[in-house]
Amino acid sequence: ERLGLVDGLLSSWSTEEFEDQLEELEEVLITADFGPKTALKVVGQVRDSIKKGAVRTGPEVRKKVQQCIVDLLEAKKCGPDLALTPSTKAPAVVLVVGVNGAGKTTTIGKLASMFTSEGTKVLLVPGDTFRAAASAQLAEWAKRCNATLGTFKEGAKPQLVVQQNLETAAEQMGGHVDLVVVDTAGRLHTAYALMEELQAVHKAIGQCTPGQPDEVL
Repeated sequence: ERLGLVDGLLSSWSTEEFEDQLEELEEVLITADFGPKTALKVVGQVRDSIKKGAVRTGPEVRKKVQQCIVDLLEAKKCGPDLALTPSTKAPAVVLVVGVNGAGKTTTIGKLASMFTSEGTKVLLVPGDTFRAAASAQLAEWAKRCNATLGTFKEGAKPQLVVQQNLETAAEQMGGHVDLVVVDTAGRLHTAYALMEELQAVHKAIGQCTPGQPDEVL
């Protein structure tokens, strides 16, 4: 819906007033959650193309914007950079945090799918004991990507859920678990009690396996 504003802007595109329109394009991209830095990069590349005469019409600008976005995404592409702990030791642990609705559980599902497709044995820990159906969503992802779902008790303290699952994962070493991905409830950094809870989760991971989590996303 927000990106539809781009089409509206480009429908009345004029090369004579392109600087003003580029400013509007930048505002539209920022409004569409591209972020200031990305919006500036895209608009800057479009401006260069206009000055070189490579882009003139609204449809050409639209195509250039699309190509800029694709190029930026391609530049960020990389393979999994997580050095998994050898199976003779504790499994690697990834803790996923963020605000409500940021897509944490969905991201976990995609990570699990990527790693399981490469033969990594993944355990998904339902550390979000607050949101309704959070564990069910994680269970669906575990089913889709052939990962293992950790134990869950609704209303339990998340640090206890995480600790129990990590202890179980450690007992199942010898090829049963290579990677543990921990889901957490969404929270704002201004919510003191919830941030304290997150610290407790982080501490519980470190107590089970010193030096972990390996990654916090």
